[in-house]
Amino acid sequence: MELASHRAGHQPTVYIPVRTGDPELEACLDALAEQDWDGGLRVVVSPNGPDGEFLQRLRRWIDWTQPRFEVCSTPIGPPGKPGALNRAETMFPATGPSIYLDVDTRLSPSSISCIMRELQGSTSCHLCAPRRSCAQPRSWIARTYWSVWNELPLTRQQVVFCGVYAVSPEGRRRWGAFPETGGEDKFVRLHFGAEEQVQIPDATATVALPSGSLEFLRARTRWARNNHQLRLHYPQLRPREDGRWSKAAVAVLRAPHSWGAAAVAFAVHLGVTVYAWLTPTRTGAAWDHA
Repeated sequence: MELASHRAGHQPTVYIPVRTGDPELEACLDALAEQDWDGGLRVVVSPNGPDGEFLQRLRRWIDWTQPRFEVCSTPIGPPGKPGALNRAETMFPATGPSIYLDVDTRLSPSSISCIMRELQGSTSCHLCAPRRSCAQPRSWIARTYWSVWNELPLTRQQVVFCGVYAVSPEGRRRWGAFPETGGEDKFVRLHFGAEEQVQIPDATATVALPSGSLEFLRARTRWARNNHQLRLHYPQLRPREDGRWSKAAVAVLRAPHSWGAAAVAFAVHLGVTVYAWLTPTRTGAAWDHA
């Protein structure tokens, strides 16, 4: 259902998968309404669940903000982020760059402009994202894990897509549907070489990372399951992961002051990985933040 319209053409399309009862939708859309991008922009919201007031909420937001861009919504579908993205792209295929945005992520006002600058001004960049900004987790175990993770070469020297990422039209042609296994952000990243990815320094995406201990461990287990399923179902993508953990080990060994925190992070990583392998539930069919 098209709810509002402004411009068409080769404009960026923002895809937002969302649970119909999620209270964060308005804040996510408000951040889009504050963008300094002066071109056309289409926002596609792809909901799931039984909340019959969802479209009314979306219409109220449009009436209140009077957005400068086109806002569309797919029919409410069954649970699952991959299915929501596939449904959105089938109904509203992009004519320009595609931007995939989590509902609990807030973009800084320059984000769309910076994304378009990177994807339109270069022949080599096909995948980009604003730099991430995360609140300090409440629990000690989550803070310790993130402190180590943020210092590893795989996060300092590579683009880490958390909450939002954008691909060029050429880049989007490298895969078909999003996999039902989940972990679609990593799935997308593995289709691109390091030289084709850019982290944008002058735009930010504020991401809500798991903060409490139980919330963090559940999320980390879910990521481990997703990664395991991606390795099983898409072995052709594995070469792009070669060397990441050996580089991480070398970095930790060279920083003795981090060994205590690294031991905690490794124990968490090993524990949730083993548990995820022993409980290989289907991960793509449920909605979860982060």
